[in-house]
Parts: sequence; structure tokens; C-alpha cells
Amino acid sequence: MTFLRNVKLITFDVFGTVVDWRAYVRCFIGDRFKGFEERSIALQQKRDGFLRYEDLLFAVARDLQPGASTHKCRDFAQNFGSAPAFADAAALYELAKICQLGCISNSDYIHQYDVQRQLGLLWDVCILSQTLGVYKPHNWPLVLEIVTGKYRISCEEWLHVTAYRDYDLLPAKQLGVRVGFLPRPESERFEEVADLKPDIVVSDLWQLHEALRVAKG
Repeated sequence: MTFLRNVKLITFDVFGTVVDWRAYVRCFIGDRFKGFEERSIALQQKRDGFLRYEDLLFAVARDLQPGASTHKCRDFAQNFGSAPAFADAAALYELAKICQLGCISNSDYIHQYDVQRQLGLLWDVCILSQTLGVYKPHNWPLVLEIVTGKYRISCEEWLHVTAYRDYDLLPAKQLGVRVGFLPRPESERFEEVADLKPDIVVSDLWQLHEALRVAKG
């Protein structure tokens, strides 16, 4: 993993990679994850205008839990950033001592405010669908422009870590970004992304920290 020596920035997909959105959703609609994902994707791809993530989540909540009050659905949408962090998220404190950390997320400022407050850290780079007005995977060309232009981080100095194939691994790799795969429970398995040949595969964030620490000496 000699390429890790040059890494200055590690970005993460947040919901599903750093925090467990399924645990949060389960408290509202049970294990109806497929319905949640399908409805969310459909609204992200709507052609008649961008729907920010809070409003998207509110619409999904109303569809999947029609008996819930407006207040309860809005509360679900606003507080999505309070989804519990995976236990190994504590490794981010140590990673932050080695390089910059950032997020590339299909979410709003309000959600990332809560995520950062929960993690006890601030993202050095925070690129959100609310900012760009478009969702992953379609926003990746804009993301590349921001990271390499505004932050002056080259693709060789940037590693993006995710649990998702089509939203992150595939589009990022096609643009020349280094990618890392971190499988999470109930998410994609390595066999489903092996053909993309991720630059690094880790079992948790502590393993990522150790690999980076060793590479940088």
C-alpha cells in the first residue's frame, strides 16, 4: 500500500460507512430498508427540480409510515444526522492526526452538523448534495473539481472510503480517485465490488488507520 504515503485527504461516504442509518431507520419503520432505499433513490433521480435531503426524507417517511403525524415525519427527517456511529468511528480521531478528513455525502448541512457533533470532530472538507444541488453518483465530476481545484488535492493525494459500489466506488474510480472499500453489516460484500479493484479494502476504520500509520512511518 505504498500509495498511502502520499495521501493527504481521506473522504468518507457518511451514512452507511461512518454512521449506521439502518439503526436509525429501524426505529421509525422497522426493517423496511429496501422500501426506504427504493423510495429515496427515486426521489433523488426526479427530473423536476432538486429536492434537498431533509425534504426527501420527509416524503419517504410519509410514504412508508402514512399514519405518522407530520411532526413525527419532520422530526425523523431533521434528525437523520443523529444516526449512531459505528463503533470503529473512534479511529477517526487518530486518522485526523495523520491527514485531513472529509465527507462527500447525500445530505444537508443540518445532518452533517449533527454527525460532526456526535463524532466530536469537524470535517476539513465537507461536500454535500445540498451544496451542489445534485446527488451522488451524478455529482462526482463537481466533487472532483472542488477537491482538486478549491482544496488543491490531487487524485494521488486523495482516498475516498465507502461501503457503496454504485454511489461511490465506481464513479470515483472512473475519475481517477483512489478508493477504499469498507464493508458494513447488511451492505455490499467484497465479492460485489471485487471487479472494481479498490485500492485498499479494510475490515474497519482501525485497520485503515494502521495501514496509513505504517505507510507514513
